Amino acid sequence: MFSFISQQLLSFVIIDLFLIFHSIAHFFFEKNPNNNFKNLYSRLIIYPMGLLGLLHLLGLMYF
Repeated sequence: MFSFISQQLLSFVIIDLFLIFHSIAHFFFEKNPNNNFKNLYSRLIIYPMGLLGLLHLLGLMYF
């Protein structure tokens, strides 16, 4: 049982870190002319997921 819990926790951390860095990458490449994710719909998906990943990661660390 402990092995499953530790693997689940590791999976959550990896996904949270991916969402955070993915949002940061989109933020820094916002002005790139090859960026096709500039519309409101894309921004409403990408940036809140990064924020939720950050909040979830902080929750995992402190609770």
